[in-house]
Amino acid sequence: MPYTNGENYPVVQLHSLLYRNNIETDIVPCDKMTDFSQYKMLVIPPLYVASDILLEKISDFVKNGGEVVMMYKSGYCNENSAVRPMKAPGPLRKACGFYYQEHSSIAQMNLKDNQFGVKENAVGTWTEFIIPETAKPLAYIDHPFFGKWPCITENNYGKGHLVYIATVPSDQLLTKIIISSAKRAAVLPFDGKYQFPIIIRNGINDKGNNIHYIFNYSAGLKTVVNPFGKSYDIINKKVINKDESIEIPAWGVIIAKE
Repeated sequence: MPYTNGENYPVVQLHSLLYRNNIETDIVPCDKMTDFSQYKMLVIPPLYVASDILLEKISDFVKNGGEVVMMYKSGYCNENSAVRPMKAPGPLRKACGFYYQEHSSIAQMNLKDNQFGVKENAVGTWTEFIIPETAKPLAYIDHPFFGKWPCITENNYGKGHLVYIATVPSDQLLTKIIISSAKRAAVLPFDGKYQFPIIIRNGINDKGNNIHYIFNYSAGLKTVVNPFGKSYDIINKKVINKDESIEIPAWGVIIAKE
């Protein structure tokens, strides 16, 4: 369902979907940091207020080979919350591959056939009237008026790629978009094999060992195939070989040291 209150605010929605698909994330303070070169992929909630410098750095990130998923209203206002005196999305226009001058509030709506395979109650709340220039339309609203403009686009810019969502997507639709981009950016762990309630996290201890945490956030027994190298199960005190099946009890965890 599209978000309707603070609990499903886009930042929370995005972070929740990344977490549930085991895509580890950093929350970047973009008012203080504009060097994104250490990342392969940026997922950007509505960036309504932003300086030209920040938007140009995002464009450079795409041009240099980065993958971006960007949500509606991004680039609309400058750092003083003043609407830019140019066609939206302002300095992002080349990276996005489109412009628009109009937008509208909308009810919850379906999509026409699309590559994400999500149609029912897929979007709502807001939409922008996108005019593609170099961008490729990926989805249209199933409506005689709002369906004139694409609500999801993708654009190849330089060496990179930007997907723009011009409306408020359902969790199902947004998950499909993020997974598609994460695969392209090679940041989707285990090729998407494990999702919530199996959550996997990694770390390095003070001795330099890789430590893997495999959580089962469910009330039932789960079986996971060890995706890591030969490891030692610290809790159960036994060796786990690569590709060996591991049973994790309800609400259980495996802590494995390589």
